[in-house]
Amino acid sequence: MGPEDPKQLDPLGVGWPNIPYECACDPNRALSYSNDVTLTWKATDRLTLSTDINYVHDDGWNALSATGLSKGVLSRLADIYGFNAALIPRRPRGVNGYGVAQNASYKIDDVFQLNGRVEFWRDHNNYFVGAYPGYFDYMNIDHGFYAPSAIFQPEGRGTSYFAITAGLTITPETPKGLPIAGLTLRPELRYDASLTGAAPFFGASGYRRSTGMFAIDAIVPFALK
Repeated sequence: MGPEDPKQLDPLGVGWPNIPYECACDPNRALSYSNDVTLTWKATDRLTLSTDINYVHDDGWNALSATGLSKGVLSRLADIYGFNAALIPRRPRGVNGYGVAQNASYKIDDVFQLNGRVEFWRDHNNYFVGAYPGYFDYMNIDHGFYAPSAIFQPEGRGTSYFAITAGLTITPETPKGLPIAGLTLRPELRYDASLTGAAPFFGASGYRRSTGMFAIDAIVPFALK
């Protein structure tokens, strides 16, 4: 918990977002909260189940005009009647995200272990989830700088995400005399999808509602003498 929003006023007029205006808050006082509860149950000697429940909140953002009109309606009225909508005070309603993940692992023997994970996460105001294809996109967003290649879903709506992962942990016996102390391989398949009709993922054919991924990593412990 703490004030985690950046504070940018765009003093040079280069296009950075005016954070106090965009979040309708004082970035030094608007608090962000992150809460996690994890439950682990060793059902048998071979089977372990783990549940993770998550809730996040930010006091700023999701702003509403003091008139009670949405940003889109107010912008259209400003275009029609020729006034500056940015001069009308706004108040933040806050943004929320929450979800749950269920993990399961089953030890087959000393070499192989099956792993599975099912996840649901709701970005209730399309604030927390984004894509950062540019090399510095994430850090620019974190600092409140200009990041035109970053991808977010439309404000004021929500997107629900579903993911399922299946993997294998392989820990072969390592022969003695090698400079490494062991070897662990972890291949996995993952599938992600939007449950609300949004197309938050990007592929070769453009935006899409689902995506898949294969990944593998290797853990090689060693000691320096």
